[in-house]
Amino acid sequence: MLTAGKWNGNAVYYKGKPMSVEEFGSDIKDIQIQFNKDGSYIHFGEGEEIGNGTWEFTADENSIIQDKGSEDEYVFDINKLTSSELYFETEEVISDELTDIVEYRFNR
Repeated sequence: MLTAGKWNGNAVYYKGKPMSVEEFGSDIKDIQIQFNKDGSYIHFGEGEEIGNGTWEFTADENSIIQDKGSEDEYVFDINKLTSSELYFETEEVISDELTDIVEYRFNR
């Protein structure tokens, strides 16, 4: 399973351009996600656990759903998945009045 293991945040893109730390609000390089084969995940920020729950692929395996069926459900579409790169996009709040698609890039 290509998703299994720990992924390190590398970059955040908005409209094809990398977002700065100031634009994103934090340094993506301080973020890690660990997907476990048992369907659990852990989010890390600066090496400390900041969240956990369950994850699963959608039926077509083109998206991942975290915490399905809960108020914290989060879906992201996979743009690229190799043994060393995971790129996914999801809708995020860009500013007080704007929600749009942002791409997160993780690597190992």
